[in-house]
Amino acid sequence: MTERKKDRSYQKDNRIQPRRKKQSIVIWSVVATATVMFLLLVLPLLQESNTENEKVIPAVGLYEDLENLQLKVLQEKPLEDGEIEYLIEINNDTNRVIHQPTLIFSFEVKLEKGWAENPFKYSTDLGLEIEPGQKMKVPLAVNVSLLNKETIDTNHVMLELKGYLDELELENLFHTGQSISNVEGDRQWKKL
Repeated sequence: MTERKKDRSYQKDNRIQPRRKKQSIVIWSVVATATVMFLLLVLPLLQESNTENEKVIPAVGLYEDLENLQLKVLQEKPLEDGEIEYLIEINNDTNRVIHQPTLIFSFEVKLEKGWAENPFKYSTDLGLEIEPGQKMKVPLAVNVSLLNKETIDTNHVMLELKGYLDELELENLFHTGQSISNVEGDRQWKKL
């Protein structure tokens, strides 16, 4: 075999393989693009049909009787390492069962004229439920040394309670809260 014939056969072999590679890459690209487009077009339609069937209708009178649900700070005790333990009382003086309750604690942010809600919060789960008439005391340790004392006010806290009223249904999800102030540093807390 002459050199020319070797070159031609070599060139033929090399031309065929890159074409096949290019063709397979193009085919897989087209398949992948078609799949992505299908998913982008069909999934929103499927999600729309599901949400139409699951409309949330707010329960009538969901927040009735909740004015008797009380949150308050009973005690503040300094701990080691810059932590402060707050003893918080939850008094469910209502006729409602609160399922999957979560207590949320935060310090309010100082403003020139007042306070604002703090996006950084401590939370703790309180168990499966709080029965009507039940009182519970919850100790919550807060590491104050991590917070910027120039922007937060440790004398103004926000207590919140989230959960489900009466039944574990989406429409019974509730959230209530209250701002509490420490009166002149004497560790007596009053609801604002």
